[in-house]
Amino acid sequence: MLIPDKWLLLIGTMAYVAALILTLLRLSNKRPPLHAVNLVLILVGWVVQSAGLWMLGMNAGSCPIRNPFEVLQFISWSIVILYIFTGQVFRLSLFGTGSAALAAIISFSAYLIPGGNKVSPHSFLGGDPRIEAHASLALVSYGIFGLLAVLSVLYLLQNNSLKTKRNSGVFKFLPSLVDMDTVLMRLLIMACVVYTVSVAIGATYWIEHTNDVALPKLTLTLALWVGYWLVLILRAMNKLFGTRLAWSCILLMIAALAILWPVEASREHNSLADSTVESQPFQNVV
Repeated sequence: MLIPDKWLLLIGTMAYVAALILTLLRLSNKRPPLHAVNLVLILVGWVVQSAGLWMLGMNAGSCPIRNPFEVLQFISWSIVILYIFTGQVFRLSLFGTGSAALAAIISFSAYLIPGGNKVSPHSFLGGDPRIEAHASLALVSYGIFGLLAVLSVLYLLQNNSLKTKRNSGVFKFLPSLVDMDTVLMRLLIMACVVYTVSVAIGATYWIEHTNDVALPKLTLTLALWVGYWLVLILRAMNKLFGTRLAWSCILLMIAALAILWPVEASREHNSLADSTVESQPFQNVV
């Protein structure tokens, strides 16, 4: 049986799904999406999801990112809040529906992970506040990565529609390639800056506690950081653009989600190690 916070998270996710279904029904009848209604559904979903995360946070006494379930829910929440603050400024057609769809997929995935909501008694957020700041900002940057992926999918769809000269149905409601390219660049800059701040905060902790950070986590985090900066630099130099830029953003998002598993495994390993040390404090005294 789901506890209240899990129900709130699920209800919030269903509101995102409702926005997606409404849009698909409208498009299937060759009618334009109801952007105002979609925005209301997304806002309601975000508020309810926020309430669920708040309850988890109150129970944790910290940012609710203690296990895979909470991490995925936080990423889902980040995607929506970032869309609310950025997507409405850009006003790109179908961007909100795509963002809500991705947020719903990630949120539902959290419920499918066996034992994903298990909380270690030795949470990694219980010590230095830099760890919580580092992790929170990293997951916010994941929200930006998600928006980049959504916009990249829309870019590929619009590019394909122009090549095949199909401008009916869903294609006529897609943003222009010029507008999407501009927003992709801005989101790339935002993603790189936020993720860099997260990595920098984590680095200050790592310098003082080199043994507490597993090598796989450190390597994968830096590899992802380099990957996004490389894409941004190549785009700024006009050496990576169009469909290649879109595919790069999609593949980087897939890579970002993929490295969550080894990072979580590394964190669980560290928690178990800390538990062993605490339970045997005089083991090395003799």
